[in-house]
Amino acid sequence: MEPHTFVTTDTVVIGVDGTIEARTLIDAGTSPLRATVVQDSHRLAESVVDVLEKMHKRRRTTKRTILDPEVYETK
Repeated sequence: MEPHTFVTTDTVVIGVDGTIEARTLIDAGTSPLRATVVQDSHRLAESVVDVLEKMHKRRRTTKRTILDPEVYETK
């Protein structure tokens, strides 16, 4: 993931929920919300199912799964 740099004199709000409502506000540019972190819920669900299947079959699983988030920001 590329680092992001914001340069502004305005108040900037960055969220962590990535909801559709938050992304709509970001796109509209009418609020101080300028970016949010979005996690792919489908990848998250696939990861959970994979771990549960392995546990059910008594196979080894990882203790931690890290999914790369996406930063959704003002264009």
